[in-house]
Amino acid sequence: ITAGNPAPQSLFVFNNALYFSAVGAGSGRELWKYDGTNPPSMVADINSGTADSNPSSLTVFNNTPYFQADGGTNGLELWQLNVADTTAPVFQSAATSTDGTKVILTYNEALSSTTAAVGAFTVTTGGNANAVTAVTVSGSTVELTLTTAVTSGQAVTVAYTDPSTSNDANAVQDAAGNDA
Repeated sequence: ITAGNPAPQSLFVFNNALYFSAVGAGSGRELWKYDGTNPPSMVADINSGTADSNPSSLTVFNNTPYFQADGGTNGLELWQLNVADTTAPVFQSAATSTDGTKVILTYNEALSSTTAAVGAFTVTTGGNANAVTAVTVSGSTVELTLTTAVTSGQAVTVAYTDPSTSNDANAVQDAAGNDA
């Protein structure tokens, strides 16, 4: 960003990052990003060189950021910001079904319907192993069907082991493929 007169405008937060328009060294007014840790960086030189693209009116529709900018050919146009989701789903809470036959794990975002095998989960109830017979995903929850129903007052422990060290379809993951 040009020292002295970057004049940030059209500030917008998406996926824990601040997006804004500013004037950069060697570029005109373009779209920039700041994640709170690293120095601000230009997202794209939409109107290349020192000409301004003047990105503005940033908004989100269907979890995708859009804005208007001038690419230097057709005047102001609608642009889509392609932001890769690299954030893993985060475990939020666990509960049992009313009849005690399922343990329901809730995450902070919608999950992929392709998920980990029953062998990736270990459940104990009252200090004893309780085999998982099925795993289903619905929205942001993973439901583990148990061999033996959990009874009132029983302590329940759930352990999950990701089957590999990389993101893969055989794991609890979000729609973008980030493993939990």
